[in-house]
Amino acid sequence: MTAKLFVSLILVGWFTSVGSGYDGAGGGDYRPTAELAAESPGSSGEGSSALEQEKSQAISVSLDYTIVSDYIFRGANFSEYAGEGREKLNHQLGFGIELDTAELGANLGTFGFFFWGEWYADQVSALNTPLGTGNSLQEVDYTISWSYEIAELFTTVELGWIAYTFPQTGGDAHYTHEWYVSLGFDDSVLFGTEGSVLNPYVAYYWDVDDVDGAWLEWGISHGFGLADLGLGSTAVLKDITITPSLVMGVDNGQMGKSMRMANLQYGIDVGYDISAAIGMPEKCGSIGLNLFLYFSDAVHDAFLNDEFWGGMTLSYAW
Repeated sequence: MTAKLFVSLILVGWFTSVGSGYDGAGGGDYRPTAELAAESPGSSGEGSSALEQEKSQAISVSLDYTIVSDYIFRGANFSEYAGEGREKLNHQLGFGIELDTAELGANLGTFGFFFWGEWYADQVSALNTPLGTGNSLQEVDYTISWSYEIAELFTTVELGWIAYTFPQTGGDAHYTHEWYVSLGFDDSVLFGTEGSVLNPYVAYYWDVDDVDGAWLEWGISHGFGLADLGLGSTAVLKDITITPSLVMGVDNGQMGKSMRMANLQYGIDVGYDISAAIGMPEKCGSIGLNLFLYFSDAVHDAFLNDEFWGGMTLSYAW
C-alpha cells in the first residue's frame, strides 16, 4: 500500500502542476505551520524537519538553519527584484521551545514560543532604497501557540498569535500581527492504518493590523521512509524519508478585496535522519538534514507569479 500511495501522490501532483501551469515556510509557508507549515520555511518557509521523535520530557527545544534560493511567503516572492541577475541566497534561522503539560500530568495542551528570522544579502537593492539600517536583516517573527489533541475527534486544534517585524522599514510598515487557528486531522481511522496517511490540515490566519485581511489554506502530505519500502538494510538510504505535499491557499482580503483562490503549492522534501545514521542516543536529541523543492502555481495571477525555489535545512531537536 505504501509504495502505491507514494507513486499516486507524485503522479497526482505532477499532472495537476502540468495542467495548471504552477507557482511556501513559510513557511507552504516558510514557517512551521504547521507550518506550519511550515510552515515550511523554505517557505514559509517554508522546508520541514525530517525527524519525528517520541518525547518523554515536558519541555522540548528545536533549532534550525535554512539556506533557500528565494523567500516565498503565501505565493509572493520577497527576495527578487528587477535587475537582480544571479540569485542571492536567503538565510533563515528558527528557534522554538514547547511545554507539553500532559507530561506533567495536567493535560492542558502544549504551549509554544517560536522565533524566526530572515537575512537576505541583497535586501537594500530589493527595497530599491537604502533605509538607513545598513544591514540585510529582512524580517523577524515571533509566534506564541497553544495546541490540544481531541482524541475522540481524531483532531488536533492549534491557536496562535504571530508578530511580524521588518527591521528595514519604519512607521506602520515596520510591524503587523495576526491570529490563527489550525485543525490537523488523523485520517488513520479512514484508512485503517496505525498512523495518519495524508496528514490533512486546514488553517486560517487573520491579520488585524496593517493588512486587515485573512488567509485560508489546506494541505496534505505523506512521508515515505525508504526503510519501509524495502531499503531497511541499505546504508544511507535506510535513514531517508521522501515527503511529497500539496497546499492550496485562499486569499481573503490580503491581496484583493474579494475572497478567491490564490495559489497551489507543490513540494517534495527529502529528509535524512543524521542522528539515526550515526547511532546518536535518543536522550541527546535528534539531528536532521532536509533538502526541498517547491513550486507555486499563481492562480490569483493579478498579484502573484509562478515561483520555483529550493534549499536545505539543518535541524536539531531535543
